[in-house]
Amino acid sequence: MKIKAALFFFLFSFSLFSQVKGVVKDERGNPIPFVSIMVQNEEGGTSSEEDGSFSITVDAAKNLIFSAVGFETKIIRAAEAKNVELHKKEIELNEVVISSAKKQKEKEIGSFGRGGIRYYSQQTTAKYFPYSEEAKNYPFLKEITIYTSSKIDNAKVNLRLLDVKSDGSPGEDILEENHIVEVKKGGKNTTVNMEKNNIEIPNTGFFVVIEHLRINENKFKKKGPQYKDITGNKKRMDVETYEPFFGFLPSEENTCWYFNGKWTQNGLHKMQNPKSYSNLLMRKYHDKYLEIAMSITLTN
Repeated sequence: MKIKAALFFFLFSFSLFSQVKGVVKDERGNPIPFVSIMVQNEEGGTSSEEDGSFSITVDAAKNLIFSAVGFETKIIRAAEAKNVELHKKEIELNEVVISSAKKQKEKEIGSFGRGGIRYYSQQTTAKYFPYSEEAKNYPFLKEITIYTSSKIDNAKVNLRLLDVKSDGSPGEDILEENHIVEVKKGGKNTTVNMEKNNIEIPNTGFFVVIEHLRINENKFKKKGPQYKDITGNKKRMDVETYEPFFGFLPSEENTCWYFNGKWTQNGLHKMQNPKSYSNLLMRKYHDKYLEIAMSITLTN
């Protein structure tokens, strides 16, 4: 009787989850690529493909949050997400000025050493860059550099710029369109040229966001460790990841926010047994804030 009850509970729980397939389009019926699709109040999520299609395994009663550059965010039940329509929104630049730069001198802000990076994550992360004295003399954004690690060539990420809300959290998009960046294979600095946007640094500062894309062309499969099933036969499970990963460094300052349906500021990173020998290379991250390895280059 207990076995039957346990089996019923398992089957009932499993039945709550289903693979939801759909497509995201605009008001004219055009597919919207690289839409962020998050499960509300949870960490799970995915991204739409270039043709707007998506697939996600989720409790059909849960809500999905659809957000994309240049469109209004939409929340809809997973069971009703077969055809999702997003509406265009007006991009208000607030204090962001777009004009012509002289492009004569440069200044790097937030430089980092790649040799000390030991922590990697795929978390969509926003890093805050405040307005500073350097911005007065070098007011235009020229380049953004981030440390990436990828097992495949030409993995894609979405780069976004956000203004700052009154409470200091990430606000609205500054760019009107997605800025898709291709990441080369291996661990290296990935530099994105932003000169064509001619963006002048706002006096409230701004956020640079690296948005992870869970799309098919970012998939990487490898053989996992062997294990024995209940009959004693050896088996091996494939391990699947979505590339790339982003490098993080320990910091005394809390400059980063992460996105899981809503923006949340990072807390202190805690480790178990930070002084143990096995944590020799990682202990520097203990009781520190995780700061994405990212710098910007300004020009006049």
